[in-house]
Amino acid sequence: ILKLIETTKLEISSRNKTAISIKLPKYVWDAIIQKKLIKLNRNYFKLKSSLERILYEVANYTCTDKKSHTLSVDELKLLCGSTGTDQYFKNHLYKTIKSKDFLDYEIKISGKHVIIEKKD
Repeated sequence: ILKLIETTKLEISSRNKTAISIKLPKYVWDAIIQKKLIKLNRNYFKLKSSLERILYEVANYTCTDKKSHTLSVDELKLLCGSTGTDQYFKNHLYKTIKSKDFLDYEIKISGKHVIIEKKD
């Protein structure tokens, strides 16, 4: 899942008071400020792997107000929080895209870019 919380920090003061600091990713903060909610397809929860869900979430977020969106494989890897090698991520991404229907979106790889298009 795209990270809803970027970082947390537990702070304990000398008076036994505890506080938790939470840093939200920019897209979450923007959604809160703009009161912009993203709707999920009811079949979202049938997506099995975390990469499938992340791809759907990225598609849903980036194509909310437009028909298509292009981003680099490196950008997508960063959004996914992948720590594997670039080649492993690209291979896993290619296999996932090739074998899966992404509900409301069509996702393709073209060279070093991922193209996301809203289905009609």
